[in-house]
Amino acid sequence: MSPGCSHLQCQEKEFDLLHPSVTAPDAHTSEVPIEAPEPMTLSQAISTVTSATQVYSEDQLPPSLPISFQRWEPKRSTDAPHAEYSYFPMRLYQ
Repeated sequence: MSPGCSHLQCQEKEFDLLHPSVTAPDAHTSEVPIEAPEPMTLSQAISTVTSATQVYSEDQLPPSLPISFQRWEPKRSTDAPHAEYSYFPMRLYQ
């Protein structure tokens, strides 16, 4: 560290020496021509997305994994014991 600078100033000088600043090229003076993308309508964008990805219909569904156990089918069970005229908003299924 030199005697005429504070610790922070010396760190900034050292950083500037190690990492010189580089300016980005200007778009008007660039040698590489920049092509602007053509504007698309919404229907064109949707058609390009759907043509690139696989879309399934009702007739042609995506594959599903086989299930190794039987699916649960709800079956109404007898009501739980309660008073005959009491409010009991519960249905039991097995």
